[in-house]
Amino acid sequence: MKPDKLILDVNIWVSYILQKRLGDLTVLIIQYDLLIYISPSLLTELEDVLQRPKISKYLTLDPQEYLNYVSSVTTLITPVQSFTSAPDPKDNFLFELGITAGATHLVTGDKLLLERVEIAGIKIISFKAFRALYGGE
Repeated sequence: MKPDKLILDVNIWVSYILQKRLGDLTVLIIQYDLLIYISPSLLTELEDVLQRPKISKYLTLDPQEYLNYVSSVTTLITPVQSFTSAPDPKDNFLFELGITAGATHLVTGDKLLLERVEIAGIKIISFKAFRALYGGE
């Protein structure tokens, strides 16, 4: 069976970081042979969010340590296709990444995205659905 190819939205990364559950994510990646893709744009957005005072005050490590972890468990891809049909134009970069990577799922907490079941052949699922698929929760 081919491994699932996933894109985790920034809000999902931040949830794992703030809940101190990156170890759980590592286990899921290994146990289910998940391929998680990231783009320079997604990494930059994550860095920006981690440096916001309302987030950074809850971090137990330097933001760069979290970025190093993310880089170590993902495959960095620079999207080569343009996409302009996301419900929120600010999310187009997620689908550009997903299309280039051949992603099967986008995991997000974004309500606007979650109103859609699929965009550009990429299934859009919530964090809860992701955990149900891969974590038994």
